[in-house]
Amino acid sequence: MEFLIIGLFAAIVAFLIWRSKQNTDPKEQACAIEIGNLLKANPDARAQAVADVFIKHGIDHPRIAHF
Repeated sequence: MEFLIIGLFAAIVAFLIWRSKQNTDPKEQACAIEIGNLLKANPDARAQAVADVFIKHGIDHPRIAHF
């Protein structure tokens, strides 16, 4: 019984890890990291500076509303 519970837990964790890797877009992840670094360096960054980062990474305008 204990083996079954451990196996079920391991299967759920493996599924969640796999799903997380499927949903990660490297382009969006790099964009988010760069925006985070920009805001850490300059908390008062203008909106245009953030928009420039989106443009640099090729994120379409309709996708920006989802961030």
